[in-house]
Amino acid sequence: FLVVLLRSLGLGADMSSRVAANRVFSESDLAQSPPWFIDAIRKFLNIEGQEVDVLAGKMKALGDAPSPMLRLLRRAPILRSRFGTSIVADATLLSEKITAGPLFLALTDENANDLFRIFGQAYEDFCNDILEGIYPSRSTLLAKRFFRNWKGTDAAGNEVELADACLCEASSLILFESKGVWLPDSASANPEQYQAGLRERYARVARGKGRGRVTPKGTEQLARTIQNLSSGVWLPKDFAIDQVTDIYPVLLSYDYRLDAPLTPYFLAREFARGLGEEEAAEPRVIQVSRFRVAPLITMTLDDLEDLESSLENFGLCELLREFSQNYPDRLVTLHNYLVISRFQSKIVYSKRVREEFSRELKNLQQRFEESDGASRS
Repeated sequence: FLVVLLRSLGLGADMSSRVAANRVFSESDLAQSPPWFIDAIRKFLNIEGQEVDVLAGKMKALGDAPSPMLRLLRRAPILRSRFGTSIVADATLLSEKITAGPLFLALTDENANDLFRIFGQAYEDFCNDILEGIYPSRSTLLAKRFFRNWKGTDAAGNEVELADACLCEASSLILFESKGVWLPDSASANPEQYQAGLRERYARVARGKGRGRVTPKGTEQLARTIQNLSSGVWLPKDFAIDQVTDIYPVLLSYDYRLDAPLTPYFLAREFARGLGEEEAAEPRVIQVSRFRVAPLITMTLDDLEDLESSLENFGLCELLREFSQNYPDRLVTLHNYLVISRFQSKIVYSKRVREEFSRELKNLQQRFEESDGASRS
């Protein structure tokens, strides 16, 4: 996988210019490699690849089905020609095969709900682990600022979860809702289906024909928590929020497509409607009782990992405050803002991810050397 991925990104052995790189490859390119490695590449290409002619036939058979090309390439993202050459159609789709891909291979009609629930919980825990690593609470000399699975009580004294996580910085409160879900490929068929998919996964979902039941998700959960905190119906357990004046709601998504242009804008409008701003034309700061609530901030896992080590150089509240001041309409994504803002020079990729990747590369090198030694003997 690593050899094929690096080649598809134009990163050859000499690390030459990726613009002029030849991304087409074949088994003959590996003629000098050990036989076991050539055999492994051949098997990999057979599993993850498909003939161009076969792909064309499958597309014709699907006809007007939504996003047939994306669906077929997701299953086998390497295209193979009759001349023995191959090329990766999309490096992102190939990468998905070893990230979330195994989850979908394990899915059945019977276990789908359970597996997606477990994955969503694992994603939430993973995000909270990162945030807790940035804002640890080990020292008794420092006030605790980060709270995972932030709890409170309702008017009847029952325990409720206020947010997946919260960060308190003086008079500012950041609320996180983590969503380990994806938009279905069919959502890209037309604008209406795309908006419906966003609402279904990240806003509110009507359950039952004619019943009008709504299950809050993402934006609606954040809006509900803010309304209940402002009215005093919900009270935090860990600390009083008497001094809090500014709230920054963050939707932390696993799906990188939520970083697409206009998607944060759309979700920010959905969030505003959840706060009762049905007629709001554009996302803006909303006054809810004594709280100034910023427009919804959409953050992907990639953004969080980019910030993991970068937040040694600046504060998260500082970043979100300036982002909200400069682009309250959310027409610029947080990711793009990091590239064009004064924070750009302070962004360093996650030390933890780099260390883990280096460790896995060393393990991979050791396995290659052991396999090479065994084949020679």
